[in-house]
Amino acid sequence: EDINEKRLAMSNVLISSKYAASLMELKITYLALQSIQLGDYVSKGDNIYVSWPGTKIRKALGGMSNNNFFYKLNEVCEHMMGRTIGIVDPERHSFCYIPFITMAKYNENGDRKLVIRFAPEMENFILNLDNLSFSQAKSRLRL
Repeated sequence: EDINEKRLAMSNVLISSKYAASLMELKITYLALQSIQLGDYVSKGDNIYVSWPGTKIRKALGGMSNNNFFYKLNEVCEHMMGRTIGIVDPERHSFCYIPFITMAKYNENGDRKLVIRFAPEMENFILNLDNLSFSQAKSRLRL
């Protein structure tokens, strides 16, 4: 079998995988990645942190009441924490699963900022996303 045929077969397997996320989750992920692309992030050790005031998130999401915002944001962040990225090599019988986000926190009675910490293993991927990826995401999410 030709090496290009193997790559094509492997890419088809990866393309056929699914990631079901809510629109709010996609928008928050987009905001996080956009902040990183614009240099608006903090790097501590191997971790990348992004944060925004609740008012900015509420505005980006189309506005909502304080109670509704807190509970919806809580639900979305809980789901985001359960997302992993898997790299599987069936020929070598190896795999590696990495959490995309390792922390999400918000305190309505404190600083009112959403803070997201990305897994250290994701740093090279996240910091090297190109502008086209963001343009496509922005147009699809209508941000």
